[in-house]
Amino acid sequence: MAGISKWLLGFLLFAMAFRANCQSYDSITKNEKEIQYFESLTLRLYYEAKWDSLLNMGQLAISKGYNYYYMLLRVGAASYYTNKYSLAARYLENARKLYGADDFTNELLFYAYIYTGRNQQASLLKKDLSLELKLKLRKTIGNIFYFEGGPIMTDGDLHAEKLMKNNSIITFSDKYFEKNAVYFVTGWRQPVKNRFWLTASVSYLDFNKHRDVQIKYWDSLGGDYKVRQTEYYFSAGYTVNNRIFISPCLRLTDTKVSEPITSADTITKLYLGLPVSKSFNDHVWGGEFLYAANYWKASAGAWSLRIGDTKSWQLSTSLVLLPMGNLNLYAITSFTWKSSEINSPYVISQSCGVKLVNRTWLEVTGTYGNVAGTSEYNGQLLNNQINKSKYRLSSIVLIDLSSKMRFSLRYQYMKNESQAWFLNEEYKLIEKSYNYNRHIITGGLTWDVL
Repeated sequence: MAGISKWLLGFLLFAMAFRANCQSYDSITKNEKEIQYFESLTLRLYYEAKWDSLLNMGQLAISKGYNYYYMLLRVGAASYYTNKYSLAARYLENARKLYGADDFTNELLFYAYIYTGRNQQASLLKKDLSLELKLKLRKTIGNIFYFEGGPIMTDGDLHAEKLMKNNSIITFSDKYFEKNAVYFVTGWRQPVKNRFWLTASVSYLDFNKHRDVQIKYWDSLGGDYKVRQTEYYFSAGYTVNNRIFISPCLRLTDTKVSEPITSADTITKLYLGLPVSKSFNDHVWGGEFLYAANYWKASAGAWSLRIGDTKSWQLSTSLVLLPMGNLNLYAITSFTWKSSEINSPYVISQSCGVKLVNRTWLEVTGTYGNVAGTSEYNGQLLNNQINKSKYRLSSIVLIDLSSKMRFSLRYQYMKNESQAWFLNEEYKLIEKSYNYNRHIITGGLTWDVL
């Protein structure tokens, strides 16, 4: 019985091993047939430039585990040629991890970065290019020169007058309101040695304001005065890797204010005080951290601001989404906190951009909160205004005039809040707020200088 049991056990083990071997052989044969099917099919679709079919079949093959270099490269190329640049970047990045760098893969990945707004990553990729490809792409990312300017219009005087008419029992009033202004900015951005980016700009604001003083039964005085502001901005960015970019910044502002309002009457002088003429320097320093993935980008920054006699901190974060994998549709959500505000320290902004027709984009933005005393775009804009803003609506049209030149036309509407002061019959000083409208229209050009 013992001999039979040993013989039976050996037979069962042999049968199990034979069956397992047959299953393994069948599996290998099946996998070989399947991989040959996907390989020949995707290769044929690639040569026939049937990109949609190649993308579908290639993604099916990759989902089954056939994610070798050539399959990833073909699917990446199909994604690229169907304008799915974020998807192309994902497959091409994985292909480079398996094989390294070749010119065809690098060139497609380079343009996929460019067409999803990641110039820093594209510039970093240049270090892995062959000399021939470097010469071919050397003019793709050049020195960016830009300028923008236009008028700023308000109706603050009308709303200030309306406020005073609604408060007839006053003995003294003092009102400040904005008039028209002109804004201009010019700057450049340049990559240096693949990893470094330098940005510098100069902006100028010439703002007209008006002060109106009414003393009942005594005197009426008014005077225009100017606020001239020149700002200098500098940032040196560094690309850490193909995901992370950091950019410290510094902004210096030279502001001159003149208020030539005088009176020979001694009582009037008591209310008006001495003529104002002063100059002061504001500054912003800080920086931003950017993480760029294929379908989204996120940034966070911190800045120290000194505006007049006020020192404050600002923390901001933003998220950019590319749901279609390219810049034909994008959304930007931004959130800002500033220490100078106690009751309402938050500013929330939402933007949406879409490609309208060939070479034309439209972006609309809504901002809620007081942007006065804040910086935007990593300090490139300092909202150095006295009056508070309640909300802002803006739109911008972008038109690519050529592969190297872009025209922009921007409109901004702001609901602002200002104050007036007056004495009632009991000589009690009262501060009254009123709302007014501001319209900003600016246009400009961005030129990629080779």
